[in-house]
Amino acid sequence: MLDGFQDQGGLVVKGLDPDPRGQVPAEPLPLDTQTVRIGRGELVRDGADAAVCVLGPLVYQALEAAEMLAGEGLDVAVFDARFAKPVDGEM
Repeated sequence: MLDGFQDQGGLVVKGLDPDPRGQVPAEPLPLDTQTVRIGRGELVRDGADAAVCVLGPLVYQALEAAEMLAGEGLDVAVFDARFAKPVDGEM
């Protein structure tokens, strides 16, 4: 919901239970939100050794994997593409 709230104020709430796309961790909506332009991705974890570009709920899995790899000495960046189309050409 936070992503929908930040994307120029668009927010859609669906009522399917269970969600067929899987579960994502709950996260409180902050009061000081930033607007994210449609078609733009977001760097959610900086890294110097490798980069992973993911979409949707895979962001949380990629962050967990990046933390595991950090324990092995690899510094992995995670980029949330946020949109499959249009693709952020600056990522």
